[in-house]
Amino acid sequence: MFGIGMPELLIILGLALVILGPKKLPDLARGLGRAMKEFRRATDDMRESLREETSDLREIKDTIVDQIDRATEPEGTGEESIEPEESVEAPGEGAGIEEAGEEPETTEEADRADDREESTQEAKKSPPE
Repeated sequence: MFGIGMPELLIILGLALVILGPKKLPDLARGLGRAMKEFRRATDDMRESLREETSDLREIKDTIVDQIDRATEPEGTGEESIEPEESVEAPGEGAGIEEAGEEPETTEEADRADDREESTQEAKKSPPE
């Protein structure tokens, strides 16, 4: 049990009998037995609550891992994957873009860029004088 053999245990019980007397020894043994029983009950309750909590955490972990796996699967596997909500326009496709990749910062700049674009197109259409 605690590295105590039968001879050591008999010596301890003999000393307890001599020191405490035959009347108090049974009461002491009963109290010690009750304390050990209560300690075991408390440790069993703690183990059970830890098992419940770890099982909840495992379920949460498994759910997260499944969602990550679904999100990172390539298309065509038959399962849904997360699609981006907005598409990105290629440079030069949007209105008001002066150079590829540059967007005007304000609406005034966008209006000026539109005016420049219109005047350039009109200059191309009109014949030289």
